[in-house]
Amino acid sequence: MKIIHTSDWHLGNRLMDHSRMEEFKQFLEFMLHTLEQEKPDALLVSGDIFDNTTPSEGVREMYCDFLSRAHGAGCGQVVITAGNHDGVTQLGVERPLLKRHHCHLVTSLRQENAADCLVELKDAAGTPQALVCAVPFLRVAEVSLRADADDEAGRSTSYVRGVAAVYARVAELAAEWKAAHPQCPVLAMGHLLLGGAETTPSTRNLTIGNVEAVGRDVFSPVFDYVALGHIHRGYGDDRIRYCGSPLPMGMDEAAAPHRLLVWEDGAVRELPVPDFTLFRSVSCRGKEELGKTLDGLAAEAERTGKPVWLQLEYTGGDRTLQEVRDTAARREKHIPVCLARKTGTHATAAALMGRQESLHQLGPQEVFNTRLDEYTQEHSMTDADRREVAKCFSTILSTVLSNKH
Repeated sequence: MKIIHTSDWHLGNRLMDHSRMEEFKQFLEFMLHTLEQEKPDALLVSGDIFDNTTPSEGVREMYCDFLSRAHGAGCGQVVITAGNHDGVTQLGVERPLLKRHHCHLVTSLRQENAADCLVELKDAAGTPQALVCAVPFLRVAEVSLRADADDEAGRSTSYVRGVAAVYARVAELAAEWKAAHPQCPVLAMGHLLLGGAETTPSTRNLTIGNVEAVGRDVFSPVFDYVALGHIHRGYGDDRIRYCGSPLPMGMDEAAAPHRLLVWEDGAVRELPVPDFTLFRSVSCRGKEELGKTLDGLAAEAERTGKPVWLQLEYTGGDRTLQEVRDTAARREKHIPVCLARKTGTHATAAALMGRQESLHQLGPQEVFNTRLDEYTQEHSMTDADRREVAKCFSTILSTVLSNKH
């Protein structure tokens, strides 16, 4: 029995506010090639297929194209569970396609309908070979257990206890199946935060303080392998594993290894996912260093045939931010994306001092406008975002002044 474990594709993700469609297409082609090479009995995708609840038509088409080709590429079954980023309704739109192409989807689950997550893997003759317990992201409103109003401890652990109850019920059903098929493995899936797992800043929508983190004890020994999603870095031991996201979801994840996991008869091995784009974060202190750095990155892109997406920090005082961006733009063929910011020059203070006014002579709106101008330049804020931020500040300022008077 061989399965491939992956998760957190986040199709439709934008990095530095740029589309990654070409990168995702290359990844899905890599996945199809991997299926052809490995011929797994099942591909388990443990949540966060999409980056948001309303993926674009182009993103959905790319996803459906992959699913329609997966079985023909050599994959016995595809088992998909919803993650916290996935829209349950939207993800379910493709159900007719999934059934036709040997795919199973589980979008939501409660303790009382735990049997809905059981997916039996069979050989060509219809003989059961394994059981997959496809548990999706368990939403707080659906599984949290009630606690009395004065039971503070009970209320703070209501979600974790609810998750444990769902997995306990799933384990009971799995044990019953295992008794009838003692030689067959039982595999579980999950999309959750495991206590002790290392997160990244780009791992979004994790609860503050890890109050929704579960312990390893929620996974019964009846599960021979637990294929987890939600954390973007690989973590765990041979039985309970996060595979991590196959592509970096932020610059902070670019240097980490990205891989798929293959579970085969109890052993786990890694399949590295190639870099389709080169992500680089650099800092330059002056014009000469900037030019040499950009030329080096352009040469790397030329040599590898891969574009460079650059996050650039410029600390020199001899160039304006626009001049830095113009310098990078001259290498656009090899560095198509460059997010540049200028730091270390105390631009806000200089702007205020240039007006020959002390800070206490300026009103809060004037200070805010000056800082907003600087931030807009450094971070390429859109006009719409700028207007929204300015509107929020005006509302807050009006409230503060009203309360003061």
